[in-house]
Amino acid sequence: IGTNLATIHVTKKKSVTIRELGGKMSPIWPSYYKSEKNIMFMIDTSDRTQSSSAVCLLLSMLADDDMESKNILILLNKMDISNAMTQREVDTIFRLNDIISYAKQKITVLDCSLITGDGLMNVISWLSQSNLD
Repeated sequence: IGTNLATIHVTKKKSVTIRELGGKMSPIWPSYYKSEKNIMFMIDTSDRTQSSSAVCLLLSMLADDDMESKNILILLNKMDISNAMTQREVDTIFRLNDIISYAKQKITVLDCSLITGDGLMNVISWLSQSNLD
């Protein structure tokens, strides 16, 4: 619980600071929207009990007027483990295609594993590109 800051070096000359605000901190998320250009929303695909809460948080965040011009990255974390939701379950529960088609924001969806590192180069690429805009 709380906020964490981390700096990621995307190139030798460029770094990005990431502020992590966990789901329990969602009541204060809106106070950070105005100051951020890019938002990453991580979904733990192995935690089915939190999926409905995650959908509500995502939709609430996207509906906020301060979010209209933001670049959004939705990370589907832990897709590589045995008890993770299948892609079909993710599609059914989150309806990301519908969200993307109706959202005002530019949304990218990526699979990743923070344990194995799978997909992290795609995240770094997104960070690099999004911060150039």
